[in-house]
Amino acid sequence: MALHIDWIETFKIWWLVLKFFAPLIVLVIIVEFIKRILDIIMERRSRKAGIYEIDQMSGREFEYRLKSLFQNLGYKVELKRGYKDHGADLILIGSEGARVAVQAKKLSNRNGRVGAKVIGEALRGKAVL
Repeated sequence: MALHIDWIETFKIWWLVLKFFAPLIVLVIIVEFIKRILDIIMERRSRKAGIYEIDQMSGREFEYRLKSLFQNLGYKVELKRGYKDHGADLILIGSEGARVAVQAKKLSNRNGRVGAKVIGEALRGKAVL
């Protein structure tokens, strides 16, 4: 017995699915586009920042600054998206392929100390290598 496919009915079903999900897909594309534009702006601003501007940066802006610094030193740099994931913020890849996880902390106070919690985050960041 041959399988009969009603192409018109199949097309109608796909059309309904597309009509339902198209606005959501467009919204996701627009949000990702805006995020990328903001990333580009933040990256360009952080490249030009001096020490006084660094003091005023958010944590994410500081990560972008570190990214540009490590790139200038010849590393390939992956900036991790989940910057509040308690793991590595940057992955550095050297010319020989060695990988280094970086947990960046921009301290707001001037005593320059990090606690056991931050050290634990850095060790968990090692897992992404």
